[in-house]
Amino acid sequence: MDIQDYLRILRTRWPIVITTTVLAVLVVLASAMVTTNMYQSSTRVFVYPQSRVASYAQLLNGGVAVERTLERLNLPMSKTELSSKITSRIVGGTMLVRVTVEDTDPDRAQAIANTVSEEGIALARELEKPDITTSPQQDTDSEASAPLGVSGPQPTLGFDASGTLIEPTPRVTLETPATAPTKIPTDTIANIPLAAVVGLLLGLALAVLRDRMDKTIKDSSAIEGLAGTDVVGAIPSDSELDGIVAFTQANSNSESAQEYRRLSANLQYRKSESHPRVTLFTTPRSNEGRDSTAANTALALAEAGHNVCLVEADLRSPTLARIFAVSNDVGLSDVLAGQIPLDAVQKTTEFERLTLVPAGPVASNPSHLLGSPATRTALDTLRAHFDYVVISAAPQLPVADATVLSALADGVLIVVSYGVTRRDDLARASAYLRTIGATILGVVVAAASEKVDAIAAENRDNHNVPADLASRS
Repeated sequence: MDIQDYLRILRTRWPIVITTTVLAVLVVLASAMVTTNMYQSSTRVFVYPQSRVASYAQLLNGGVAVERTLERLNLPMSKTELSSKITSRIVGGTMLVRVTVEDTDPDRAQAIANTVSEEGIALARELEKPDITTSPQQDTDSEASAPLGVSGPQPTLGFDASGTLIEPTPRVTLETPATAPTKIPTDTIANIPLAAVVGLLLGLALAVLRDRMDKTIKDSSAIEGLAGTDVVGAIPSDSELDGIVAFTQANSNSESAQEYRRLSANLQYRKSESHPRVTLFTTPRSNEGRDSTAANTALALAEAGHNVCLVEADLRSPTLARIFAVSNDVGLSDVLAGQIPLDAVQKTTEFERLTLVPAGPVASNPSHLLGSPATRTALDTLRAHFDYVVISAAPQLPVADATVLSALADGVLIVVSYGVTRRDDLARASAYLRTIGATILGVVVAAASEKVDAIAAENRDNHNVPADLASRS
C-alpha cells in the first residue's frame, strides 16, 4: 500500500476513525465519573539506629502489624486488602519512615495510618530486647544529644564487661501522627489527549483492516486485472448533479459532464480498425450505475453533433422513460413481439439529436424476445438511421439478457460502481462475455476515486483520444 491508498482509506473510512477516537475519550470520561474518590493520610515514624530503618519500614507495611490493625479497628476487609492500602517508605536518607494509607473513606484512612503505626511500634519493642549497660553519665549525655523533636533518654553506645563496643538499643517512636486526609487528584484531564491518540491509532488500524477485508473494487490495477481490459472512464461522485442526467443547462459544466464527454470521445476516436457504433452498457449486478452511464454517454455523443439513439433493453425493470419524461406505454418489448413497428416507439427527447427507444411494458420472457431474430433486425435498422446506438441492458450475472445482446453489439462497456461492485462479480461478468466472443471495450468506473480517474486518463491517452475533443465542453 502506498500513501494514496492510505489517503483513500482515510477519505472513505473516516467514520470508523472518528467513532473510535470519540469512544476512547468517552471511556476515559465515563471511567472518571464512576471512579470512587480516594483519600490519603500519612504518619512519620522515627527509627534508631539507621541500620534498622529498612527492616522496620517493611514491618509497618504488613504481617502482624496489619493483623492487629484489622482486629483493633474491626475493618470489613481481608489482610491482603488492607496491606494493599498501606505504603511505607524511608524519607530520603534519614531515620524517618513515612507510612501512607489510601482509602475511599477519609476518616478510615486516618485511623488506619495511626493504628498501623502504633501497632508497628509496639511490635518493634516486643521484638527488641535491651542488652546494653550504660552509666548514669552516659544516660545524661544521651539525653543531651537527643535528636531534634525526640524527647526522653536516647540510645547510646554500650560496652560489655570486657570493654567491647556493642550495638545501641533500637528505638522506634511516632514522630508525626496521621495528617488530615486529603483527596488524591485524578489524571482524567491529562488522560484525555492520550485516549484521543490511542483511539485515533486504533481507528486507523480498524479502517485499514476493514478496507483489506472489503471485497469490492477500489484499486485500478485490480479492476484491469479482473476484467482483462482497461479502465476507459472514471465518473466521479458529483453532489451537484440534479438526478441522473449530467447535461441539463444547470450542470453541463460539472466534473461528471466533462468525464462523460471524455468517455464519448473515447468511443469516437479509439485506436482500432473501426470505432463501435452500437455499444452495449451492462453491469455485473443491479444498482451499479448502468443507466446513468449509458444515458449521459448518449447525451455527450449527441452534444458532439451526432444523431444518437438510446435503447433501453432492460425489459424487466425499465427506468429511462421516466428519467427522460417520455411515455413507456409502448416500446422495445412490443417491437420484438411483432406488435408495433420500430419507428412507432422512437421517442424524441428534450435534448437535440437524442432519440429514446423505451423498454415498453414489462415482458414475461425478456431473454426469449432479445434472443429472437427481431432483435438483430431492429438493431440493424437503428444502425442504418443513427450515427450511434447506445444500449442499456439488464445486469449480466442475474439474467442472460446482456449476454444475448453483447453478441449483436460492436462492443461492450462494463460499468462498475466504486466500492459497490464485488471483485468476483466483475471477474465472472468479464469471463461470460469472453466466452461468447464479445468485444469488451473497457471498464467504466462510477463514483470513482482520484487514483482510478488518473489511470482512466492514462488509458484514454493510450487510445489516442484527441485532447481537445476529450475536454470539449
